[in-house]
Amino acid sequence: MLCKNCGAELSACKDVCDFCGASTGTSAPVEPDWDTMEFDDKTAITDGEANELYDLATDEEREDEFDLGNSMDEGPGYFRQVLAIVRWRRTNGM
Repeated sequence: MLCKNCGAELSACKDVCDFCGASTGTSAPVEPDWDTMEFDDKTAITDGEANELYDLATDEEREDEFDLGNSMDEGPGYFRQVLAIVRWRRTNGM
């Protein structure tokens, strides 16, 4: 079974993808514990990642919780965590 969101291989009993956190559609989505996941903090953010987050984020997210300026100041790992959260929430209709 492959993740519909990122294409990663899934075990049949998984409710969410271990790679991107998207729901596999087998049950109600359960948001991952983002703080326990590791995100690359050594590689600079690409323009593509920055643009994707900007395009995915709502106006409220851009101004509040997912303030892009703060994301950049915190480092690439934090920025990638925010991007993963936004991707997951959009994939799961939140």
